[in-house]
Amino acid sequence: MDDPNKPAFAANFFTGVPAPAGAITVLLPIYIAFLELGRTPAAVTAAYTLLIAFLMVSRLPVFSGKTKRMRVPPELVLPAFVAVIVFIALLIAYPWHVLSIGTVLYLLCLPLGYKSYRDQARALQAAAPADGEVSSPPSAPTLSSPSEPPQDDDRPGRLH
Repeated sequence: MDDPNKPAFAANFFTGVPAPAGAITVLLPIYIAFLELGRTPAAVTAAYTLLIAFLMVSRLPVFSGKTKRMRVPPELVLPAFVAVIVFIALLIAYPWHVLSIGTVLYLLCLPLGYKSYRDQARALQAAAPADGEVSSPPSAPTLSSPSEPPQDDDRPGRLH
């Protein structure tokens, strides 16, 4: 997270599964039990929980969407409101179905986030200078003499 050489596109990704998503995802065996599809064995539930815990602390790039500025066109505002209301109604009427489907879809999308990150990293590498030259970041301006103020500065040389 604190890497100063982090590429700009990396701001679109979390490092590992975020905690809220991990909390919802780890409850999948409970959702399945409430759907009366049978109880998963304790060993399977424990292994699944460890898998989710590993994903939460891993360095897996997970798409976040936090930097996307999504504007809804004026002609789609009403359909968007209707879609949100229908989703909330389905979540209230069929909570275990919606949560189960959402969890499975989220887990299936994790490899897509990794692939997207890898593709963007490869594209950035391909756009880098081919002869191995690494461009240095611009350095901070230095003063020729610490006692002299810069020439283009209209502040007084000494403040009292």
